[in-house]
Amino acid sequence: MSTSYAQIVTIFSFGMFVDIMIERILQATGDSIHPMITQLIGAITNIILDPIIIFVFKLGVQGAAIATVIGQFVGMFFAIFFVRKNKFIKVRIRKIRPSWPIIRGIYNIGVPTIITNSIGTVMVSLMNSILISFSMGETAVSVFGVYFKIQSFIFMPIFGLTSGMVPIIAFNYGAGNKGRMLETIRFGLLIALLIMGIGTLIFQLFPEALFSLFSASPEMLEIGVPAFRIISLHFMVAAICITFMSTFQATGIGIASMTVSITRQLVVLIPSAWILGHFFGLNALWYSFLLAELTSLLISSSFFIWIYKTKIKSLESKKESSDADNLDLREEPIMS
Repeated sequence: MSTSYAQIVTIFSFGMFVDIMIERILQATGDSIHPMITQLIGAITNIILDPIIIFVFKLGVQGAAIATVIGQFVGMFFAIFFVRKNKFIKVRIRKIRPSWPIIRGIYNIGVPTIITNSIGTVMVSLMNSILISFSMGETAVSVFGVYFKIQSFIFMPIFGLTSGMVPIIAFNYGAGNKGRMLETIRFGLLIALLIMGIGTLIFQLFPEALFSLFSASPEMLEIGVPAFRIISLHFMVAAICITFMSTFQATGIGIASMTVSITRQLVVLIPSAWILGHFFGLNALWYSFLLAELTSLLISSSFFIWIYKTKIKSLESKKESSDADNLDLREEPIMS
């Protein structure tokens, strides 16, 4: 069933690729509303068609894949409509030519992002293999799965926030506006800490209520309640790291984000989870998340300080120098 599903959604994934590309172009012009609308339209179309194609046409899992693909193409058509209405973008297919400097610039940022996104899958697989080795391993794996589903509601607003921060920081980096860059970083960090603070309180005070959403067994509660309280200790630290990583992307240092992600998820998290779990038990294993995030904070702070000193700190003086040059050019005809 998974093979038949995967074949359909991968072979006919053209709509998704075009939709994502146009959404990023729209976001680059400061338009975040229409990309949200295209995603909602695609998702709602998928939700409506799922029961119809699966049960009415009796296509089962293949029907779910077909509904997904149709939703992606519907989103693509709306994305094309919105990009044609955007006053900042004029697409002329006949005039599009490959530009190797632009392609190289895209992949300088894109490849680290690809690797960063792939690391998450590797980390989950390795963590599951560690958890399954315990006496209540299947329950521990279920707890970890529940955690990942619920924590997305806490982390997704942060990722949305940083997605909005990246173009603002990048625009002002290109314009040499140091003050606005730092103001954006400070404001983003404040909001991220606020969101993560609320998330931490929810995980600390109401873990049983969170598990009740999944009809958790007593065994899951026994493992999951302390796990949620321990894991959530790293949320506030993660807010700082995620904010810093958005700055790395905005200034074109994508490799810094990749380095932080690899170190946190593979170099520190997985080995420390195995060591803590092997020597101190399952409850101690969950502290590996905090240990990994503290390491991530140390590395991302070092990168941020380096980027500030080498790329951001001198922007104001460059801008002042440029303004002075322009002033001289304006005054020269008057003097003559």
